[in-house]
Order: sequence, then structure tokens, then C-alpha cells
Amino acid sequence: MANMERQHLSIAFVVGKFYAEGSGVTQSIVELSRELTKRGHNVTVFSPSYKGREAKGYLLDTKVRLVSAPGFWCYGLGVSPKLKQTLANELSAFDIVHTHSLWMLPTHYATRIAEKYGIPTVVSVHGCLDPWAKHHSGWKKVLASWSFQRSDIQRAAVIHAVTRMELRCIKSYAKAQAVAVIPNGIPQEVVEGKGNKEAFISQYPELHGARIIMFMSRLHIKKGLDILVDAWRHVCRETVDWKLVIIGPDDGYGAAVRRLITDSGIADRTFVFPPCYGQAKYDALAAADCFILPSRSEGLPIALLEAMGAGKPVVFTTGCCFSEAATCGAGYEIPCDAISLAGAIRRMTQLSAESLAAMGKRGKELVERDYLWPNVTEKFVKLYRWLRDGKRAPPPPMVAEI
Repeated sequence: MANMERQHLSIAFVVGKFYAEGSGVTQSIVELSRELTKRGHNVTVFSPSYKGREAKGYLLDTKVRLVSAPGFWCYGLGVSPKLKQTLANELSAFDIVHTHSLWMLPTHYATRIAEKYGIPTVVSVHGCLDPWAKHHSGWKKVLASWSFQRSDIQRAAVIHAVTRMELRCIKSYAKAQAVAVIPNGIPQEVVEGKGNKEAFISQYPELHGARIIMFMSRLHIKKGLDILVDAWRHVCRETVDWKLVIIGPDDGYGAAVRRLITDSGIADRTFVFPPCYGQAKYDALAAADCFILPSRSEGLPIALLEAMGAGKPVVFTTGCCFSEAATCGAGYEIPCDAISLAGAIRRMTQLSAESLAAMGKRGKELVERDYLWPNVTEKFVKLYRWLRDGKRAPPPPMVAEI
């Protein structure tokens, strides 16, 4: 019994915001915590709730505990003295403290409190140190770097990168004690082919008979929707059978996207639909003939992994940091500009159905092999145990040299 208890871990996830269902950070927390509890580990998620941005505990598995306290948004810093006090009272009971994302005070609170108790901290960067992301709202990030963020990274036991490219970004920002490279994952359900194309099309009869290029992610400036609209404007009249479908939650950029579509004169070929989750998301992916993600900045985009897991050929920019998808022949990786994107769309729409299916098959095989949450979670468990046991054993293979 004592050995079994030793095998099971008690893990605290701390995040500055847990209200955006379409966020990759939120999805990572939801899926990783679910997989950990399936293996008998105990997971608690700590997050502030803000006015109009309340923490969404219903997203979590019933075995995962959510601890939330009131906070003030305060330009995205996430000030929450009550959460800080709660962390001070509770963190000593955990084996591992795992913080998610940067630039917010709740993760800073957790890093310093964990250090006080001698608890190892894992910091997931989630793309926040990519050059574009680091300079977006740059004044805030300069202040945060100076006051706490750079020091927190240096103090943490391990910094978690999702790709080797992110590893380089971490090294250029601060000297870390250790870095682990573990990718994002997607649920097994995505690759099981449960999507129903007809169910999606029945909601949107304007798509009946069309071939669909699909964007599915947050409507945010970093996702490159302005580039996508400009590229589509150049090629949509050449591709009369195809329509562009944009699906996702509005993260402050929805109105601008709609204006761009109208001003470009492509409203008859371009549609913006509300976000969809669960089975509705699988249905939407089933209806897509190709998936497109022209992001300026990502860690490793879950939306792209999900599209590939659903067997869709993909077009994506270098900002997505996933050259492996192009290397395996799952789609086209292009620079983040409208001319390159237009060329990739043109090539994709000229391919035969058989060629598109072959691309999708290669991407699905890659995802099934390396990017499902059960396999990804096992890597985290090995990392957590190595840290809990004081790094006495040799580091697990996902820990990279500094």
C-alpha cells in the first residue's frame, strides 16, 4: 500500500485565467488533468475568477478539484490577494506545482510559495516566449520580466517547452535549471472518426454542395485572420467550388474580421460561425476538405493537431512551429504572408480528392503515433516523479540539455 501511495502524485496546476474554452492553455489543462486522474493521481486547478471572466470549472473532469478566488483583471496581470493566500495555505500538501502560461501574477505567487516549501515547480510556457508573442503588449511583458517573470523561470525546477523551437526561445530569455520538451496532445476521440459531416452542413445550408477550407481557432490578431482574408481575396474567384469557413470564439478580433471580409468583397464566399465544442467540433472537422491556420505565433497549436487527427490536409505558417507536419507530407508550411498563403491555397484546391485524402492520412498517422494525450501524459508523469524524488535518478529522456 505504501508503494502504491508513493506511485500516486498530488499535483497543483496554477493558471492566471481559466475562462476561455477555446484557449489552447485551457484545453491542455483540461485534458492533462483528466488523463492524470485516470491514472489515480490527484489534481487541483487553482485560478482566479474575474468579473465577466469567471473560472469555468464545468470543463474539468469531476475528479479534478477547482479552487478559485476573486481577482482583478488589471491589464491582464490577474491580481488576486485571496488566491495568493489560498495558495500559501494549500500548496505545502502537493508533490508538484505546475504553472501554465506567463506574465500573470497567480503563477508568480505559486512559484515563490512552492520555493518556500521546497516543492519543485514546472512552468509551461505555452508559446509565450515566441518573438511575436513576447512583443505583443510588450510594455506589460517588459515590466513583468523585470519584476518577476525572468526570475521565476530561473527559480523553477523545470521549464516545459512543447517543441525544440520553443526550447530555443526559452534559452534566449533566461537561464533555466532544466528544460523538458513534451508536446501538446489531443484526445483519442478526435482520431476515431466520430464526426458527422451532414450534421454540420444541415445547420448551414449555404454550404451545401461546396468544398470547404476551414479555420477553427480563436478570433485573435495573432491567428493571422487578416492574412487569411487577404490571401483568400486573391484566389477565391479562381476556386468556384470552394468556400472559406471561419469558426471560433471572439477574442477581441471578430468585428475586425467581419469588416475585412465585407471590405474585400468576399462575403458570398466566406462565412464566420460561432465556436463549437465536443461532438459539434468533430462534425465541423468532418465537413472540412482542408484546414488552414495562418498564425503569427504559436507554441504547438492544438487546433492544427486536431485537424490532422481528423485526417484533414493542412496549410499552416512557420509561426505554428510544426515543420514536422510538412516533412511527413501532411500539408504545406509557408511564411506568414498573404502571397505565400494564397499560393498554398491555390495548390491545395487544385489537388485531387485522392491526393487530399493521402495528405490527411499521413497527418493522422503522425498524430496517432506521437500526439495523443495518453502518451503525452506518461511523459509528464515520468517528469513529475523524477522531480518529486529529488532528481536522484538520471533525468528522463524528455529533459533536454541546458
